Amino acid sequence: MKKRRLLFALALVVAVVFLYACTDEKTTDPKEFNDGELIVEPDENKYVHALAEEGYIIYSPHYQGYRYGPTIFVNADGSIDAWFASPGGAGQWDWIYYRSSTDGGKTWSEEHCAIQGTPDSMDLYSTCDPGVVKIGEYYYLGYTSTVDLGGVANNLFVARSKDPKGPYDKWNGSGWGGDPWPVIYYDEDPSTWGAGEPSFVLMGDKLYIYYSWKTKDKDGKAVNSTRLAIADATDPNWPATLEYKGDVLDGNKYNIDSADVKFIDDFGKFVAVAAKDRFTTSSSMAVFDSVDGINFRATGTIKTNIAQYAHNCGISGRPNGHIRLKDPAYLSYSFGEEVPVWATYFHPITWYEDESDADPERKGRNRYVKVELSELKDFVGTALVVSPTIIEIYEGQLNVPIPLAWYDGWFRGFGTNPNAKGIKYYGYDKKIVEIKDGKVSAVSTGITPVHVELDGFRFTFKVFVYPKKDKLSRDKVVEVKPVIDEYNVSLDSNIEKQIRVLVRFEDYTWTETELRKHEEGEGVNLMGVVSFSDYDTNLISISENGFITPKAKGTTEVTVSYGGLETKVRVVVE
Repeated sequence: MKKRRLLFALALVVAVVFLYACTDEKTTDPKEFNDGELIVEPDENKYVHALAEEGYIIYSPHYQGYRYGPTIFVNADGSIDAWFASPGGAGQWDWIYYRSSTDGGKTWSEEHCAIQGTPDSMDLYSTCDPGVVKIGEYYYLGYTSTVDLGGVANNLFVARSKDPKGPYDKWNGSGWGGDPWPVIYYDEDPSTWGAGEPSFVLMGDKLYIYYSWKTKDKDGKAVNSTRLAIADATDPNWPATLEYKGDVLDGNKYNIDSADVKFIDDFGKFVAVAAKDRFTTSSSMAVFDSVDGINFRATGTIKTNIAQYAHNCGISGRPNGHIRLKDPAYLSYSFGEEVPVWATYFHPITWYEDESDADPERKGRNRYVKVELSELKDFVGTALVVSPTIIEIYEGQLNVPIPLAWYDGWFRGFGTNPNAKGIKYYGYDKKIVEIKDGKVSAVSTGITPVHVELDGFRFTFKVFVYPKKDKLSRDKVVEVKPVIDEYNVSLDSNIEKQIRVLVRFEDYTWTETELRKHEEGEGVNLMGVVSFSDYDTNLISISENGFITPKAKGTTEVTVSYGGLETKVRVVVE
């Protein structure tokens, strides 16, 4: 009897294992890699290079347009996922679009708008310069945005989704969803470009985040660097774990723009590629390698077959930011003589190492390629949008139509009853508004975001409900708060940090001090209005417009006051 039971138990175990194996085989995602980790000892006596094939144009503008700064995934089944910065709409400069390909980039799916700016927030003007990495079941999409109408003082943001085309939930400073908050905040001269243009590499349980940092020093000299921060990839809220590791590439030294960084497993090295001599007839792609991901050296260029006037490139890799030589490899970038009439090139490339430190493309020649305008029917790129992005109503006002539309270069409305088309409105405060049949009604005063979603597209707009009779004041401050609560300055640095805070007024408008007001294009001069006090004058001094001058090492707290309210930040002098 015992023997029979034992045989029965063994048979049951075998059956379960077999069933599990069969089920696992059927449900395995063909896009997922399962070939394990490849560990190679890097050879510092060899230099990483690449050659580009002739390639093909994958986007041509109609009148004006562009698809630049791509992130490109090569999946296990050979399919490609790609994200591009594209023109936006509804008052936003850029949106990020997603496309896929199953034939090496020769043909592509229709474009799907993956992420747009959130009105009345820190990314209200743009979502551009995509950088994407997959960790577990989530795609994390990094992008650049600003609250400045001049397109300067940019910050770096991150959002996540389980679907590469979105919709994406944005990092809000403590978790995912809601109004976005910078992952990397630019805290230097606000008249310069700032921070952004990310790329990601997952190394074990650490996430390497490379990003642009463009500022100027005290002497007015332009600074153009690629920086590195590292986060704990095992933490679902990894943006809160970022540790700054310093500058890794000097863009001025090599005359390059934003770098895309990957890790080539077969060489055991990081590789960075950036457009060199951008927007000129001499344009090429500069190549760098690194053993530790921090100390990069120039190893040559990619020039043969590269179009003149190239800029803002991306190189392909696996979803974790790694490259394996057995996988197809690609390089893509925008080009064109006229701004902003840019086409997008897509080249198959070959990676290799050799022992020569001479540029293998020193005699290579790029080529002139004319940007041919596309037919109107080829002008694709679909997004869901509410325009204007802020609906302003008054207490007691009922049944105000929500101006919802498809956007593909033109606004295409849904007719008189958008709710009949299966559109979902959610995420709003029901104590402030009610939404029914595509119309919004005021319940009480306040501000609420609203998500609208259809067929995988999502757009976030906001509703402002004002008091019916009382006029709200632009002069009355209701909130002052820091964007970051700590500034790190160095005694040896020739760069100045600037303390800035967010100020919100009674009439629902807001501004970031020393940056421009975010509506109607009006400038606002806050010099002499913001005050700084209660700090240790032996450690630092602060100018009237917030620039910090370090004097001695130490930490001090600063009280920042505006309009009768105050907040506090720390300054650490190293």
